[in-house]
Amino acid sequence: MGKLLIQISRSVLCLLGLALSAYALYVEIRKKADKDYRASCDINEHMQCSNVLTSEYSSGFGIVGPLLGADSPLNIPNPILGIVYYLLQAVIALSWSRTASFLLVFLNITSVLGSMYLAFILYYILSDFCVVCVSIYVVNALQLLTNVCSLWQFEDEKLIRKKRQ
Repeated sequence: MGKLLIQISRSVLCLLGLALSAYALYVEIRKKADKDYRASCDINEHMQCSNVLTSEYSSGFGIVGPLLGADSPLNIPNPILGIVYYLLQAVIALSWSRTASFLLVFLNITSVLGSMYLAFILYYILSDFCVVCVSIYVVNALQLLTNVCSLWQFEDEKLIRKKRQ
């Protein structure tokens, strides 16, 4: 993967993640305000993202609320965490350096682990399918792949420089 392709991939994935997170937040806010609201991602009784996005797991990963209380300032809606995450990814990605690539891969690993946890909750506990959520999981996995490729490119450049010496 070349530098330009990596930068374009990073940008597209960050924008896609931002858009999905913003939509998830919109659905959460609308559904909490209007119980009759039907989101466009509510496809059938087994595929209702609005149920997932308003569940007890939709804030603080379902961990903060039980530990610190639902009203805790640390019990932040997951979509807001996603928006912050994708903005942070975009800002760090502006720096084309090995250190930035390491940081991006570290952040991606944490996001993929979070996605795996939430996918487990989605399937085994909520017994639902959220198109928006799964799309975010895919974006996170693709970001990890892109940033690992970026890191490999820095390692390849390092080897090439060593051979020239």
